Amino acid sequence: MTAVGGVSAEVARTPHRPAIPYDVRIRLHPLSVVRESDDSFIVGNAGTDSFIRVPGVATRVIAALAEGGSLEAVRRDLLAQGLGELDLEGFVAELRECGLVAQIGDEVFAGPPASTDGIWLSRVPPAVAARFFSVPAWAFYAACLGFSLAVLVFRPELRPAYEDFFFYPDPAVCLVVSWLLAWVLTVVHEFGHLVAARATGLGARFTVSRRFWFVVLETDLSSLWARPRRQRLQAFLAGMAVDMTVLAVCLALRLAWAQGWRSFPPEVFTALGLVVVLQTFAIGWQFFLVMRTDLYAVLVTVLGCSNLYRVKNLYLKKCLRLLSRPEAEELAAADPRDVRVARWFGWAYAIALVWAVYFLVQFFVPATVVMAGWAIGSLLATPAAGRAFWEAFTLVALAGVQAALPLVVFAVERLRTRRQARS
Repeated sequence: MTAVGGVSAEVARTPHRPAIPYDVRIRLHPLSVVRESDDSFIVGNAGTDSFIRVPGVATRVIAALAEGGSLEAVRRDLLAQGLGELDLEGFVAELRECGLVAQIGDEVFAGPPASTDGIWLSRVPPAVAARFFSVPAWAFYAACLGFSLAVLVFRPELRPAYEDFFFYPDPAVCLVVSWLLAWVLTVVHEFGHLVAARATGLGARFTVSRRFWFVVLETDLSSLWARPRRQRLQAFLAGMAVDMTVLAVCLALRLAWAQGWRSFPPEVFTALGLVVVLQTFAIGWQFFLVMRTDLYAVLVTVLGCSNLYRVKNLYLKKCLRLLSRPEAEELAAADPRDVRVARWFGWAYAIALVWAVYFLVQFFVPATVVMAGWAIGSLLATPAAGRAFWEAFTLVALAGVQAALPLVVFAVERLRTRRQARS
């Protein structure tokens, strides 16, 4: 799962902002400037994951300010180029709010706290990590995808099935192993994103988050806004490349066993079937764009969206006549590309939300209650320390973790939001 931060800013009239003297020098923190389209650039600091989207004329302002110029000097330079009067004060105020201004006159501003990357990432040379995302590497990943599709289409007996979850006579063992293996494969998926970030010379953060009622692991790739679009797309697709490789290897081993080319215990064949079904579900999950999956990140990058998720919320509230005046002003000032995409993405999100509620009420809660009730009854009815007792205890523990984990993640996110609001 990939987290992508929104970027937005304009050189626009904002008369309510505090006045900034035109005769004092302004100094900016070290910034990166990446062209996003013909007249759109992303400016920011990869060390703090703070980025904004600006029009082309704003990059001239930033270049002049980066040399320690004053607003008056920048204004004269823009007039000499025939660009007319711009609200330079408002733009500098935007930069200051994003933590990109280091000094205005004698007043010094501290930037946002630096993002914390895994220490181990710094020991991996970018050139080594980049080998996994070269042209031959992507050709290999594409070949894995093609091979997997061919096997699944032409060999129906090797397709993932519900029975693959029951690879062992003891259902408690099957449930626990499937649950743990799913998390292990998710970590491997996220590892692909981390290596892809390192291939660009940057790092990334690995966190636990949620989508509706589903707990997910995600890699925050916000620092990659400092890199060209091609490198960002590679990082977003890196997790799926890992999934495709694992799936192809497992299918190749199962095919070799079924054809008699290789001989190994039948237990290995069934275990590989479990990996296949889990990886198939994991890849299918990526197409659920409203969950902000990796393919969602690809979508917003290709379409050049700035803050689609926020605009989607505003658009839905407008359709439901719940939009406040400040929110209406925010929607009116939003990037037109975000608004166009939000017209269909917002309704897709609403449908997904209804589905998530239905899944929670019809399946998740009843299944958890039934499993917990059966397991607790078994605990009370079986002798302590017996096999049936420990099977029931395992199911109770797993049901408790499965039910409590979304609530724990939600509580942590709320606490983090409150701390950020106070700081």
